[in-house]
Amino acid sequence: MIQYMNDIAVWGRENPDPLTAIGFNLKRPDLAATRADEQTNPLAEANGDKADPNESKIICYKACTNMKKWVDKIRKAGKYLLFSPGH
Repeated sequence: MIQYMNDIAVWGRENPDPLTAIGFNLKRPDLAATRADEQTNPLAEANGDKADPNESKIICYKACTNMKKWVDKIRKAGKYLLFSPGH
């Protein structure tokens, strides 16, 4: 998931034109990269013995929910861009 968020950030930075065409906020790829960085430490803790398993699960669920929202928005924007009349 962390890698996926980084991939989204890289793709968004490298392809601003399609995102701009649909009115997508170009600050969001940077936010995805920031969120991925923030999740690195909880992941390391979850993989170790020191983390509270319940807290790690909550963080993971929140991150997955956030990621799903992003993916849904990107898919919706892609459908609009690819299947809208005149394209």
